[in-house]
Amino acid sequence: MNKEEKRRFFLYSIVLLVLMVAQAIGFLLHRVQQVVQENPARLELELIILYGLEFTAIYMLVIAVREFLKERKMRRNS
Repeated sequence: MNKEEKRRFFLYSIVLLVLMVAQAIGFLLHRVQQVVQENPARLELELIILYGLEFTAIYMLVIAVREFLKERKMRRNS
């Protein structure tokens, strides 16, 4: 793989990660709505899970962007 292919692969990976996280959050929001309709007392547990997923997704995106910026900086310095 040359540098351009690696960069393209990395960018596609970030886009795919964002889409997967968006789909998971959408699924969880739908699930929270169902659970609240069935038993409103379980809302707190479902929200804790949802916030945990959001935090994990944001953390993964930050890592991906940081790695992209490192690669870009190394490319400029060489």
